[in-house]
Parts: sequence; structure tokens; C-alpha cells
Amino acid sequence: MYEVQLLSNSNAKICVSIPNLDIMIEEKQKFTESQGVMLAELDNKVQFIYEIAFAKRELNGLGAKSETRLGDTIRFELIPPFDEGLLTRRLAHFRKVGQRETEYSWIVSKNIKRSENQYLTHWYYPYKGKYHPRLVRATFNIIGLRFGQTVLDPFVGSGTTTLEAHIFGLNSVGFDISPVCVIMSKVKISAGEVAEIISQYRDLAITAMKKEIDKIPKSSKQLQLQKLTLNSDTNFYKQFLDTIEDKRVRDFYLLAQLIFASDRGRRSRDFGSFAKNLDNMILSAHDLTETENRIKQDRSLGKSDIQIANATSLPLKDESIDAIVTSPPYSIALNYMENDKYALKELDINIDKLSNLCIGVRGQKERRLEFYEADMEKCYAEMYRVLKYDSKCVLVIGEAKYKTIEHALDYCKNSLGFTVLENLPKKIFGLYNTISDEKVIFLQK
Repeated sequence: MYEVQLLSNSNAKICVSIPNLDIMIEEKQKFTESQGVMLAELDNKVQFIYEIAFAKRELNGLGAKSETRLGDTIRFELIPPFDEGLLTRRLAHFRKVGQRETEYSWIVSKNIKRSENQYLTHWYYPYKGKYHPRLVRATFNIIGLRFGQTVLDPFVGSGTTTLEAHIFGLNSVGFDISPVCVIMSKVKISAGEVAEIISQYRDLAITAMKKEIDKIPKSSKQLQLQKLTLNSDTNFYKQFLDTIEDKRVRDFYLLAQLIFASDRGRRSRDFGSFAKNLDNMILSAHDLTETENRIKQDRSLGKSDIQIANATSLPLKDESIDAIVTSPPYSIALNYMENDKYALKELDINIDKLSNLCIGVRGQKERRLEFYEADMEKCYAEMYRVLKYDSKCVLVIGEAKYKTIEHALDYCKNSLGFTVLENLPKKIFGLYNTISDEKVIFLQK
């Protein structure tokens, strides 16, 4: 009821009922809880059509029905019943649910880099061909994973899936044939646990690396190609690493060495970049600690198991995995060994020997494609074997010169028996010259 004063000299008033006056006064209020609807506000960084599609599917995966409205911005009207607390904790593409900020909007704010997908320790190491962390978290929601379940990434690469699983509350298993990938993936997850200890070794690391750089002849024309830490009786940085008892801390400083070797070889960075990079790595480790402490107030963090292994023969039992979220290697279009050669050199890895074990690297022209398809068929078969019945496998696949997407769909469906649930287009980032198309394929066993 609303009071209206009469236009006269008297003080008389009447009470009238004006239906929906609040809605007429302020258009925004037509989406209030009193009307049975709540707004979910997209993150400011969401800008592509495929992201809108994933945002819609996220809500559906969490049991929330919604209507999409297009005005000055795209708005999602949530229709009860839905669990506001669950949405706030889990959603990836949304900044707010009603008036509550989502957990993920707070997490992505922990970013010291320019790119919006490099928050926390995601930015460690200049790895090519990795997919977007937001996409990974959204996928967890779309396929309905529950906290405490286990997700597999048989091509762990830079560890995006495993780190997202860790802070989401999922256990993860990751494999890769490259020791560089295994080291970086482990460090990205463990750095938060030992951030305080890591800080204590900072000055010692800088001093040791400075001594290593001073050993290298300044007149060398191949300075950037020379091994960073030379094998000699006075390998100062190795001596420094050997003093660190905690393997998590030792791997952190080993990764710092590999990053500097890569930056120095590929980008001609000088010693100053080592100290600057190390300080940023330590800062991000502390950000991860803060994030983990906040999440632990609500639920357990996910545990991870990351090992060196070939995806064509996974060291896992049949039907032991709750879900698979991965991106098969783009090695037909991207030479991972070339990208990581400076880091591999630091580890004294025989690059030619390792390349022969990598999918998509062996052979020339048509023969190379034959090897790639044969190896990927073994990988898909292994994924099917270890996945629990009725569970889901999500593949982010890029199309290069060959029909890799078509091959994956055909083999997984017709040869293995996967059900293809969806085949969604995705925006390509960073590999425009080599990848012509990219899809996210949802399969079910």
C-alpha cells in the first residue's frame, strides 16, 4: 500500500494499492528474490560467445535454471530452486550471484601479470599451447564433479588442470613424458605449502646464480645457447640446490633456474630478470597460500599425484578415475621440444631421445600423421579404460593441417563406444598461425 496526499488545502490522505510500483520505479528490481528471480552477474573479463555458452552450461550443471536477457549487458536470471552458496563457491564465469561475490572472482584477483589467465602460480614458466584455467573450472561444473572426486589429465603440460583441481577441491592425477612439465606442474601446486620457507632461500639463490653467470665468457657469440649452469667442480647453483632438504622448495628453485634458462635463451634476458622473476614467483606463492587458507575454511584442498609417464600406457587401474579433463598435444603444429630445449638442456635431457617418445613428433609429412593418429588412438583407449562407467571425458582439441578433431570424434565414438554429448566451438588463443579451429568435446563412457 502507498500513501498519496490529496492536492487540496486539507490534510486528508488516502491509501491506494498500485501493483508493481517498485518495478516501474526501478527496472533493476524486477529481478529481486521477492519476484522469485535472482541475477547472476558475469565476470568483466567474459567477452566471447563461447564463454556465454559455457556460463549457461555451468549453471545447468549446478542445478540452476536460468533465463538469459540481452540489454546493455548479458544478464542471467536464476530461477528457484537453486543453491546460492554452491553457486558462489563454484562458478567460474560469474562475478556475483545476487549480492554475493563468487569465490573465483576473488581468486583471479590474485594476479601480478597482465594476462587475466595468469593468476596465482598459473604463470610460472613460458609454456606454449596451454588452455584457459577458467575453462577448466567451468568444465568441472558442467560435468557435475563433486568435491573430493578425482580428475585425470594424461597430458598434464603446464599443470593447468591439476592446479585448478587443487583449489577447487578435487583430487588430480597428471602424467607427462617431459620432466620439465612434471616439475612445473608440481611446483605450481606445492609452492603455497612452503611459501614461507621459500622466502628464506631467496638471497642465497640470487648469489649462487650470479656466480654462475659470472663464469660464462662474456665474449661468447653463443652465450644464450650455452648451458646456464655449467658442469664443473664449482657448480654454484647446484651446490645451492643441494643444501635444500625439502624437495618442494628445491623443485621451486630448480624451476626458477629452468625459467631463467628459457628466458635467457629465447629472449636474451640478462641476470636481472632472474632476480625479478624470482621475487614475482615468491609473491605468487604467498598468494597461493592465502587462497588455500581461505578455501580450507570451507572444504579440503585437492591432492595431486603428478608423474612422468606416457599417455599411451597409463599406470592406473581400470575404472579408477571420476573424470578426465585434458587437451591432447598440438605437436603437429607446435614443437614442444623446441619450445623447452633450454630448460631440457639444464636438466641434461637428451632432446632427440625424448622427442622419439613424444606424440606427434616422430616421422615426416604423411608418416608423421600416421604415427600421431596411431599414438592418439592408444591414448583415447587408455582414457576409456581408466574412466569409471557413466563418467565424462572432456577434450580440448585444436585443428591443425590435419583433421585431428574429426579423427578424435570418429575413433572415440565408433571404435571405443564413447557417447558424444556435445561438440562446442572455442575461441583460439595464441596459436592463430598454426591452429585453424578448436573444439571442446564432451564424451561419456
